[in-house]
Amino acid sequence: MSVLRWIAVAAVLGYLGCSDPGIDREDELGAEDGGRFELVVLDSVAKQAETSADHSPAPATVAVFFDPDGPFTVQVGVYGDTGHARGLVRDLKAQGYPAYVAASDEGARVRIGYFGSRDDAERFGRIFAADRDVEYWVDRRANE
Repeated sequence: MSVLRWIAVAAVLGYLGCSDPGIDREDELGAEDGGRFELVVLDSVAKQAETSADHSPAPATVAVFFDPDGPFTVQVGVYGDTGHARGLVRDLKAQGYPAYVAASDEGARVRIGYFGSRDDAERFGRIFAADRDVEYWVDRRANE
């Protein structure tokens, strides 16, 4: 019987201790901050108005299509060793990318494309760079 009595006493004390509405109310209300506030800086309305919907980038979930006759390409690397660049292009092609090597004075440029618009090329470059942890450069096909 003494075990049941201890359980009953513990239950009553637990109930009475938790039923006080003043416990932790100051913590919940943030009164312990002593008047400190968090400042969140938002862009001004004027600045937001300057950015039109036409200039906002398309979300990454929108499909990007390659255009074999498109005027833009995405450069994903420049290599002094042409063999290394060709190996990378071979790997990219095996993964379904229309990759190619473009010779330049700086070395062998590894490029992917072509794209019908600069926006498509930029969007592809952002997605590819984030996925591969590389940098990219959008260029005109005419500059090859």
